[in-house]
Amino acid sequence: MNTMYICWDLHRDTHIWQDLMSRSDSREDADIIGNLNAGDTITRLRQLENGWSEVRMSDGSGYIRSDLLTEEVTATTE
Repeated sequence: MNTMYICWDLHRDTHIWQDLMSRSDSREDADIIGNLNAGDTITRLRQLENGWSEVRMSDGSGYIRSDLLTEEVTATTE
């Protein structure tokens, strides 16, 4: 088995796989402006150099750490 990490593409609607909080700016101490639940749909608008991504949600836009938008999957090889 191999472990792979899948980064979400820009400008593609994607269902998130875990509960997340979005923030008003791209920093840990920015105000929390929304809670997202696993299964909600977001779109990554841009990935910033500081490790954050700007995302569009159903009720506006906000920021989420980019590492939280990466999914670990296990692949089997035959």
